[in-house]
Amino acid sequence: MRRWLAAALLGAGSLAASAQSLDEALEGFGETPAVTLANPATPAAEDPAGELSGSLALSASYNYRDHVSANGTDWQGLSKLRTRLNLQYEQPLAEQWQFRVAGYGFYDAAYSLRERDEYSADVLDAYEHEAEWQEVWLRGKLRDDVDLKVGRQVVNWGRADSLRVLDVLNPLDNREPGLTDIEDIRLPVTMLKTDWFFAQRWQASFMAMPEMRFSRNPPYGSDFAVPLSLAPTGNIALRLDEDEPEHVADTAFAAAITGTFSGWDISFHAADLWRDTPYLRVNGPYTLALPSVAQQLEMAHSRYTLFGAGGNYIRGSWLFKAEVAWLDGIDVTLAAPVAVPLLGVLELPVANTQKSRIDVLAGIEYFGIGNTTLSLEIANRHFVDYEPAMAPLYQQQDALETALRYTGTFIHDRLEVTALAIALGDRAQDGALLRLQAAYDIRDALVLTVGVVDYRHGDLPPFTIAENNDRLFAEIKYSF
Repeated sequence: MRRWLAAALLGAGSLAASAQSLDEALEGFGETPAVTLANPATPAAEDPAGELSGSLALSASYNYRDHVSANGTDWQGLSKLRTRLNLQYEQPLAEQWQFRVAGYGFYDAAYSLRERDEYSADVLDAYEHEAEWQEVWLRGKLRDDVDLKVGRQVVNWGRADSLRVLDVLNPLDNREPGLTDIEDIRLPVTMLKTDWFFAQRWQASFMAMPEMRFSRNPPYGSDFAVPLSLAPTGNIALRLDEDEPEHVADTAFAAAITGTFSGWDISFHAADLWRDTPYLRVNGPYTLALPSVAQQLEMAHSRYTLFGAGGNYIRGSWLFKAEVAWLDGIDVTLAAPVAVPLLGVLELPVANTQKSRIDVLAGIEYFGIGNTTLSLEIANRHFVDYEPAMAPLYQQQDALETALRYTGTFIHDRLEVTALAIALGDRAQDGALLRLQAAYDIRDALVLTVGVVDYRHGDLPPFTIAENNDRLFAEIKYSF
């Protein structure tokens, strides 16, 4: 099946391939006459010497509730005092070609101001300092209706702002969950994109992704890190290796066809990908001795296929959005009760199997009130052939997610207030977070943001341990 899909995608790539993200393709979307897709590789008038831009930001977080992580670190008090520099350089090359390179670096002084020895090496490595390339790409025209873009980049298939169904091509930086929106934490991935514009309203895209990059999650010792525990009390935890694909033969493929019309759009998607969320792989039978358990278990990633569709429809002051995806080949872990001396009966992982899942998302957005936007998004993820043995490893037959957002602007658009609530489960029994923030333009290019985020306990990670992780946050950012 995967070989057939890869061949089909490669065939589609000979006709077309990828261009801009869906957000770029829908730029200017609204109640207008039928839209002709603009060719994104056509450059505007640019400085021949190129353009350097960026930002300098100082951000801080304060955890106001008493709590410790699984390794015993006390996280109450100042948890972040970070200085971050972002730089981006764009250079026009030959006619209708363009080059971009962007990167960032940060240093967090909070760990020096506190006792560094209290933090795990993984925490210091992930949060104290970092420098990394972001978007690095070359873009241009192969002919009037075909574009090429190669390098590290972001491609968003999704319509939703807070939940993800089709938005699967780029991983996320989840090291500080809940503090920022998805659009600000996507991690660029190296890919080759070609895009064919045809019939005025249609765009066919193809992507080959040789870089296998996965979401950055809270490391061991973070107050958001949920340890894998084999005991009911949670005091016997394992730290397992993660097997990640890293060879060219593991290249992932994706293709899409998008049509943009007056007041609505539609798209169809197919992909052969590595699943971002790892699963617990059981490599063989093991004895009940903990060293044997650790040797026979590891984290790994599924190679799965996706077929999906999405669309937007605008009517008056209402925007309706929908996404659906069929995922086939998701590896899951099955558990069974095992009697362990001195510990009693534990639910231990014993085998793996593959399942199919249907993800559905519906959303509505209302902007009929002056300077106000309200949105509601609901997604459900349904395993087609669910087994009760999947439950101990937090796999549910139906996983419901709801996101409610309010955005309002005041003081001649200088102040923007956002309130976001995300709940898991039909009664938020699986966890929830609430975020309230305000961003104020002190002057051009200088913005002060302050806010608070509150986490509610739930039955699914990380909400099983995050209810006391509430924090105040602030950032002052200068863009140039």
